[in-house]
Amino acid sequence: MSPVKNGISLSRIVERFGGKVVGNGHTLIFGVGSLESSGTGDLSFLSDPRYKHKLRSTRASAVVIPPNTLQNGDRSYILCENPYLYFVRVMNEFFVDKGFKPEISNQAAVSSRAVLGADVFVGARAVIEDDVSIGDGASIGAGAFIGKGVVVGEYCDIKPNVTIYPRTQIGKRTVIHSGAVLGGDGFGYVCDADAWVKVPQIGFLIIGDDVEIGSNTTIDRGALDNTFIGNGVKIDNQVQIGHNCFIGDNTAIAGCVGMAGSVKVGSRCKIGGAAMITGHLEITNDVTISAGSLVSRTLKHAGRYTGVYPLSDHVEWVRNAIQLRRLGRLKK
Repeated sequence: MSPVKNGISLSRIVERFGGKVVGNGHTLIFGVGSLESSGTGDLSFLSDPRYKHKLRSTRASAVVIPPNTLQNGDRSYILCENPYLYFVRVMNEFFVDKGFKPEISNQAAVSSRAVLGADVFVGARAVIEDDVSIGDGASIGAGAFIGKGVVVGEYCDIKPNVTIYPRTQIGKRTVIHSGAVLGGDGFGYVCDADAWVKVPQIGFLIIGDDVEIGSNTTIDRGALDNTFIGNGVKIDNQVQIGHNCFIGDNTAIAGCVGMAGSVKVGSRCKIGGAAMITGHLEITNDVTISAGSLVSRTLKHAGRYTGVYPLSDHVEWVRNAIQLRRLGRLKK
């Protein structure tokens, strides 16, 4: 976190994000931290009432807390309904280093046919090919490869050593972490006796606004149709998304998930780490899939699902798992 040199008053924070100051609204905040690590000049938060005893010992100058939480008079407070969300918004607004200085490294290879917007950063040994379009305020990290005709939206942050194949379009304010490979060939082959014939992958990969894609994640472009990643989608590290998949807005996908081709996932879904989803399935909106689950059928109803085989409603799976544990005693 980047400290704020001149400090930010609690009154200014509340003016920006709402809430109510209890104590001194002129208290200046220079940094942020946990209740344990904070010192004088720091802002912290309490969201879980189990840890309210830590309010007595924290050295933070101010704490974001829920309404009706007991306060002592040693510091100031901001009262709000969701302290953690409030705290994160304050961090993003005032304490995250936004920063790079707009420049194009003389060690980068930028095509004369590429179009770069205003205030763009391009790091050393980055490659930007013909007909690429880079929006205003975007950052292309060192060693990144941006293939022919790729579109990168405004204020995107492409970290070092990202590979973006041709036929990829990326919306605004999207973050792609190092090692990610976007728009590569999907796994498409037709069997001809003892050999495999490759199916040309001529679709696009379309990525929306405000997406974040983790390190070493791979997302294939479409075969005939497009692969689509909706607005606000968050994808963790080492995730594989196959060709022609559709991921709805604001869905979150944890690490090591594998998704075969032509899967359609709705909006606001949560897919736990290492879950596996077989191809050509549909998952409706507002579904949660527990970590390590195997999804081998279409899910038409919102809710939480758990299990390896067979996948079932979470409550049913827990009930069956309890019975399985009792099989030994039942046999005796």
